Amino acid sequence: MAGGDARYYVREAEDGNIQAFAILRGLRENSRSIELKRIAVATPGRGLGRQILEELMCIAFNEIKAHRLFLDVFENNPRARHLYESLGFVYEGTLREAACRDGEYYTLRLMSMLDREYAALQP
Repeated sequence: MAGGDARYYVREAEDGNIQAFAILRGLRENSRSIELKRIAVATPGRGLGRQILEELMCIAFNEIKAHRLFLDVFENNPRARHLYESLGFVYEGTLREAACRDGEYYTLRLMSMLDREYAALQP
């Protein structure tokens, strides 16, 4: 965690319970291509994932000055894919059977947003 190439974000409730966490990495890349490595929400379906993702996009493009923010998402996760698409992420390609969970392989979809695309979405 102290390496400097990643940032870890945690959202806590007033009672101290963790509501969500996220990881951005690639902060030292000359390409200014930042990866949203992980975003996890304790209770899906309440809009917190959207809120946190919007905040992360703002941090990536406005604070870190990313040129590109990218992520991969499980092909069989339509809820997450819909969220990313609704915020302007663009499908780039397929990573066939790139993730393994409990001995089973899953296909990922690569998605990204460029700084100019993000800027065009701002009011």
